[in-house]
Order: sequence, then structure tokens, then C-alpha cells
Amino acid sequence: MIRFVRLRLDGYLLREILPPFAVALLAFLVFIGLELILSLSDAVFARGISAAVLLRLLSYKLPNILTLALPAGVLLATFLALARLASDRELLAFQALGFSLRRLLFPFLLFGLVASAFSFAFSEFVVPTAEARYRQELLTLLYRGPAPLIQENVFFRGPQGELFYVERYTGERVEGVVVYDLAGRLYPRSSFPAVITAKSGTLSSGQLLLQEGRILHFGPQGELTEILGFAELALRVGEGIEEAVVGGRTPSEMSTRELRQQIELLRKSGHDVRSLLVEYHGKLAVAAAALVFVLFGAPLGALLGHRGRATGMVVGFVLAAGAQALFLWARTLARRGALPPILGGWLPHLALGALGLLLFLGADRLRLRGLLLFTLLGVTAFAAPPFTELVAEELVVEGEGQVFLAREATLALPDYTLTAHRLSLREGETGWLLEAWEAEVTSAKTTVRARSLQAFLSGEGELQKATLQAFTGEVAFAGPEKEETLRFFAEQGEVEFREGELSRVVGQNVEFTTCPCAEGAPYLVWAEEFSLLPGRWLWTKNLRIHSFGYPIVWLPFYAARLGKESVPFLPELGRGAWGWFLRWSFPWTLGEDTVGALALTLYPEVGRLDPALWAFWKNGDLYVARERAVFRFEGTFLGESWRVQGRYDAVGFLFSLSGRVQGWDLNGQAGLVEAESATYTRIPEFSLSRKVPLLGGDFALRLGFGRFREEGVEGWRAGFDLTWSWSAQFSGARIQLPIAFGLHQYPGTERAYLAVNPTLSLGRFSLGYQGRVGLGRSLFAFDATPSLSQVQLSFQVGMGNWSQTLEVGWDFLSPGFLPARWNLKTPAGTLSLSFQVQPCVLSRGRWEGALRGPSWTVSLSGGLSSAAWEDLLLRGRMDGEVWSVEGGIRLGMPGVIPRRVAFAAEGRVSAEWSWALTGEFDFPSQRFMQFDFSLFRTFLGCLRVGLSVYLGGFRVSLDVPAFPEARLRFAPLDEGLRLGGL
Repeated sequence: MIRFVRLRLDGYLLREILPPFAVALLAFLVFIGLELILSLSDAVFARGISAAVLLRLLSYKLPNILTLALPAGVLLATFLALARLASDRELLAFQALGFSLRRLLFPFLLFGLVASAFSFAFSEFVVPTAEARYRQELLTLLYRGPAPLIQENVFFRGPQGELFYVERYTGERVEGVVVYDLAGRLYPRSSFPAVITAKSGTLSSGQLLLQEGRILHFGPQGELTEILGFAELALRVGEGIEEAVVGGRTPSEMSTRELRQQIELLRKSGHDVRSLLVEYHGKLAVAAAALVFVLFGAPLGALLGHRGRATGMVVGFVLAAGAQALFLWARTLARRGALPPILGGWLPHLALGALGLLLFLGADRLRLRGLLLFTLLGVTAFAAPPFTELVAEELVVEGEGQVFLAREATLALPDYTLTAHRLSLREGETGWLLEAWEAEVTSAKTTVRARSLQAFLSGEGELQKATLQAFTGEVAFAGPEKEETLRFFAEQGEVEFREGELSRVVGQNVEFTTCPCAEGAPYLVWAEEFSLLPGRWLWTKNLRIHSFGYPIVWLPFYAARLGKESVPFLPELGRGAWGWFLRWSFPWTLGEDTVGALALTLYPEVGRLDPALWAFWKNGDLYVARERAVFRFEGTFLGESWRVQGRYDAVGFLFSLSGRVQGWDLNGQAGLVEAESATYTRIPEFSLSRKVPLLGGDFALRLGFGRFREEGVEGWRAGFDLTWSWSAQFSGARIQLPIAFGLHQYPGTERAYLAVNPTLSLGRFSLGYQGRVGLGRSLFAFDATPSLSQVQLSFQVGMGNWSQTLEVGWDFLSPGFLPARWNLKTPAGTLSLSFQVQPCVLSRGRWEGALRGPSWTVSLSGGLSSAAWEDLLLRGRMDGEVWSVEGGIRLGMPGVIPRRVAFAAEGRVSAEWSWALTGEFDFPSQRFMQFDFSLFRTFLGCLRVGLSVYLGGFRVSLDVPAFPEARLRFAPLDEGLRLGGL
């Protein structure tokens, strides 16, 4: 039904434009035709030509006149039709029925498109033939004989590089011909240039027949070597030259396709084709003019239509004349080189089309429907309303559009929509004051409803701040487990917007929850004060937490980072090594994006109280307990990035610091270090380093100071290290030359070293040398620098996804072979062998393989060292639709004896019930090193009750998934059985 109504509407509007179009087109045809008759009358009637012949000339010219009159007729008809519809209130009636002004203008645009398509087809298939007949008829009348086709005094380049010059051309006869045969191709008596001249000749069917001429041959130095005369000489020059010389048709007698071919031919011949390009783009622009004129004229006609048909007629004539003048001006500038040829045809259309598109998109600047509809027309003295659309059942406009009063209104603003039972909008000095009752503001991610709303709108319609009474809202954010929606209800407060989205909510006496609804919600929080930064931050004061309507917890304040691990505001009960315990977290905050909590764990049976401090901020976090502390910080200092992190537990204290200062890299470290050669402790160590390009390579300087402890030896070290690395590529070979030098001071001793390690790579081969000379000694084993003199050769081959590498070397200081290595990589795994060359003895072998399926992964690794088997490590993971399990087992060899197993699994029984299991079991001691089994019941996806059983006790927890507690991920004590990363 709706589609039928729209079709009837389109048909009605098209019928409105057809009569004025016929009248306007006839008027323009008569006007242009009279001008043509006046221009021809003197030349034609002076030769005694009858009126019938003049009418025949006019009939030949009529198709071209029609393409010129068509755009102006469409423009004038558009203005006349819209003026009639507006003056008779029909546009107003259609808008009252729900049709937007842009929808009403659509048939006019369709009519302009059809007119442009007709104009293009007419200019392609009818105009060229008619123009050719017109010119031939006119020349015949003027010259009383065959019409001459003349194109003289120009040079043309032939298809093989030769140059032609024709002084005069009449019919098929040419006079004053000069041919520059630069490569001796036309008359190949020699390979050097030649010049052919002739008094006259004929050009027909691609052959140039010259008469009474001479041929001048030149030598390699440009000297004249020979002059030959001829009575007649035939040259084969091709059809293209004939067309270029003849040039028998004007651009108006060609279709756009033919004109484009002519342009390409003349461009290859070295001719200036600027004027022809202007004509080409002019043809296309004239065809598209009808659509451009309607795009510009239709919205302007709708705005001016209420002023009457006379205004539309005058404006239509003025615009048509102005567009024609702009078109002629642009074509003239393009022919003179002041504009590119394409702009010579399209510049007026680009200007009018851009302005018309803006008018068309803004045609519905004000659209009201219902019992009363009012439209702002024309240019007024007051500022435009800030909305793009206003729909209301009742509307009152006062003060010439400066006050809007509406009932049951919908206000469309740039980035959001406002609906209200009653609405008042008044213009102020710098913007608009908005008051609304029973209002709702919606955007892409936010919805806010209020009993009353007061806000200030900028002139562009931007809502920055609003004061609300009895308001509710919904804010979506990405939770740690799923997409969450925070719903809040406040007696009064303020909201702030930024770029159309809610940026801050401040309220008093607020209730909020992440449950689907407040009534009967598994949990509901009441707070005296409430501050929300959507997607980032939540802060409340003096809050009470209710579960299923019963109060359970009171807190002085609470703060949380939305979507990240935060502080739980519900207590935890359980039993552990010291009996029953109660853990409660008391939040604190230092401002936005900084939240923390003091967690107290009470063991009443033994009278023990364990405190723990949590803190989270934008770029870091902190946790401090009785036996463990962890901190991390990332930030910017003096415009550079810095990172600080540390840990304290039973293993010891670990600390690291890194950053940049004025181009220098600063590093600091403290704690236990496990290196290949030794284990030592930094207490602490600091270094400054910098890299700069030098002598075609990379130069690095490192300054360091530290204090160390290693196996009972403790002392300090201070010194510097210099490295320079250079590389180059020569015909497939790559050379690398790193050089290092260091000098260090210790208590009572010093140490210096120099190292040179060149490498030559050629295809699959690589040859390297390691040379180092050390003077003095170090107090510690981890930074010892013994002298080295070794050479190593490696060879690598591969096929598809398989590759293998063989490395052998020689030690010059203790003459003998270095341990050789052979590595094999395949899609299914790797194999690595280390062995002595002489005698050939296997030192160590390592292998690892993996298999993967759509939802599972299994890997197996092992090895052999010093004739003894290493443990096998079997790890795997499998994922189902509602469950996942991963784990690993260590097997002693030989005999495949289980030593340690670690596992982690989780899953869902239903939408409400879920479980999790983690553990690590040691077979030699027959005991669990770690174990935790948890069972959870979730109510409406927003409140979760959990029971966890672990080594030494159990706990009962109550938490909100949207605000989860920060917890440590399960990790096996056996590093070889680490989970994840398969």
C-alpha cells in the first residue's frame, strides 16, 4: 500500500513538471532559433536564397539547439512547478502526510536524469549527422560549389616518426609539401635523414602522390651529400595521416567517441589538442547540465516557491543565463591555457553541483508533521535551529523562529535523538536553551530518561551539559567476561556529553545494578552520591548493597574501573589453615582512574588479622601483603616512556627499571639472576647506554655500575663497554663485522677485553670467527671474559616446510673440533643434536613434536644428555562448546614413570551453573602441590555465588561478574608443565 502511494505521488509530481517543461523548452528553442535566423539572414538572403532553404538550414541546426535549450528548460520548469505546488500549499500537505522534502524532490531529480540521458544520446547519434549536413549545405550556398575542406600551415607527425608540412589543401590536392624523413624510412636510399619537397600532390587512400619535387640526402655529420629530382613520387603514409591532414569534420560533427579517437591520433602526431579536449569535455558537460541544474534548482525552488511563479520564472531565467555565461567564460580560459581542459567544461557544473548537493541535503532543515507543521523558508535574520529534524503532534513557533514549543516531540540532533512529552527551545545569545519533560536522550551506546531536563545547546546542536530530575539511564561497557550494561536511577543530577556520547554522570540518591531490571534484581546498590565515567570509572559514597531485597553490606564508599579487575564490594567467608576466616575489602580512591582497597582477613579461632593493600591506576597496580608484594608502573617522564616493576616473596626481591633520558637508555635491576654459567644477585645494577650511527655502522656505548653477590663473593663493578657493528652486501654475499671493547674496575683489580667476530654469508653457507683477548680478571664468574679464537662453518638446506642446519667449528687455542650441532625443523616438530666430531660421540639430543586439530593440541618433548634420558613432557589442550581442559605430565625415562602432572579445566553445566578445577600432583611424594575446585551459581548473569575447595580449607564467595576481584592465574610450580601457549 505504501509503495502504491509513493508511485502515485511520483506520477503526480512528474505530471506537474511536464507542461511547464514543454512551454519552457519551446520558448528557449524559439529564442535561440530567432538568434540563428538573424545571424544567417544577411549572408543567405544576399545570395537570393528562399525562405524554404533557410528553414531547411534551421531544421539541420535544430538538434544542436535542442541540446542547448534542454537544460535551461528543465531548470525553468522545475522552478515553475515547485512554485505552483508551494503557493497552493500542496508541498505543505505532502509533508504533513509524512513525506520529507527530499523525498518530494526525488521525481524532479529523476526527470533531470532522464533529460540528461536523452541529451547525451541525442548529441551522440543525431547531432553529428545534422551538423555535418548543416555545414555542407551552408558552404555550398556560400561558395556555389563543392565545399573546400581546409587545414593549412601545420605540421603533423607520421606513424614512424616522420614530419609532414602542408601549406594548402583543397579537396584531395595538397600544395607546398615538405616531408622530414629523419630515419630514411619513406625513401630508404640510406640510413641517414632525408628531406622531400614537392610543389603539389594528392592524398588518397593512405598514399601521398607527390609531383615535381626533390629529395635531399644528408650524411652522418649533417652535410648535404646528394640532391635528386623527381617528376612523380608515391609514398605510403597510412590512413591516419590522411585523416590528420584532411581534418574534414569539426568537433560539433563528431560523437564523443569519434572526437576522443581524433584527439588520440593528433596527440600521437605531436599536435596541440587543448582546444579539442575543451570541446570533448564541453560535450559531456552539456549532456549532464540538466541533472546538475535540477540538483541545484529543485531545493532552491522549494525554498523560494512560496514567493510565487513570477519569482520562479525570473530566478530560472537568471540562473540559466548565468550558468551559460560561466560556461563560456570557463571554456575561453581553458582554450587560453589558464585552466585545465577538463575544468573548461566542468567548472560551472562543479560549482553548481556542490552548492546544489548542500541545498538538497539540507532541504529538511525543518520538517514537522502532525496537527501543525511549520517550515523555515529562505534566508532569515535569525540563526538556524540547531536540530536537523523536529517531529511533533503540536508545535508553536514564536518570535520569527526563535522560540519552539512542542508536545509529543522528537528532536533529531547531529549525534543523538531527544524525545519528550513537552518541549521548549529558546534561542539565547550564544546558543539555545532546551527544557523538556518526560524526556529521553538516546545515542549509539547510551540511553538517559528524565522527568525533567534542562540543557544548553550550541548553535551546531551540540549538547554539552544537562541538569535532570528523577532520571534513569543505561550505559554499555565491555566487562571482563561479557558485554555489560549498567542501569542507574537517580533523584537528581547532571550529565555531560562529548561528541554525542555520554561522558559523565553525577547523581544523588542513586540506585544502580548490572542486572536486567531493578525490580527483583539479585543485587541492587543504593548510594548517596554517584559519579560515572562510562566505560572507564565508577565512584560511589555511602552505599548499601541489597540482595533479593535484603540488605547485606554497607560501605563508606566504593570505586571500580569498569571492564577491568577491580575491588570486590562483597565479603568472602571460608576455612583455611588457621580455621574459619572472614575477608572484607574496604575501598579507597585518590581520584578518577585510581582505585584501591584495604583487604582484611580475620581468623577468629587463632586471633590473627592479615591485612593486604590493593591499588590500581591507569598505568600500573600495586599489591602488598604480609609475605608478598607486587608493583608495576608505566608512564611518561620528560617526554619519554618509563617502566618500573618489582616483586617480593619467599624467593626474594626482584626489581627492574627502564626508560630514556635525552636519548640515553637507563636500566636498573635488582634481585636473583639465573644465568647459564652461574647464579648471582644484583644489589642493584644500573646502566646508561646509547646508540648512534658511525662510519657506516652502528656504534653503542654502555656505562654501568652495580653491586653483586655470587657464591659468597660480594663486590662492586664499574666500567664501560663499546661496540661497533658494520655490514655490507656484495653480489649475493653478506659481510658482518662486530667489534667490542670493554674496561671494568673491581675492588683491587680490573679487567679489559677486545672482541672481533666477523661473519661471511654466501647463500646457504655461513663462515664466522670469534676472537677475544682478555686482560686482567673479574671477581665474578658470570661476567668472565676468557680469550677465544674459534671459527665456525654452518650449512643450511630446506625444502618446502622442512629445513636443516649443520654447524661445525674449530678452536685454535686448544686445538680441536668444537661440539657440532645439527638441527631439523618440520611442520610436526624439531630435532636438535649436539655431538663431538672426533671421536664422533653424541653429547645431547633434544626433540619436540606437536599435533593440532580443530579444537585440540598435543605436544611431546624429550631428550638425551650424557647417555642419560631426559624427562618426557606431554602437554595438551582441548576445547568443547561449554568446556575446556588443558594440562601436562612429566614422565621419567627410561620406564615412562610419572613424576608430576598439572591440569586446569572449566565449563558450564547450564546458563546458571559453572565450575572450575585446577591442580598439580607430585607422584614421588604422593601429594597435591596445588588444588582448587570451585562451583558457581549465577543469578540472571549479574550475581555469582561460589564455593571453592582448596588445600587446607574452603571459601564461600559472593561477587558481581561486572566488578571482579583481581586474582592470580593458576601456574604450575613445574615450569616445564606451564599451561597455555601450545
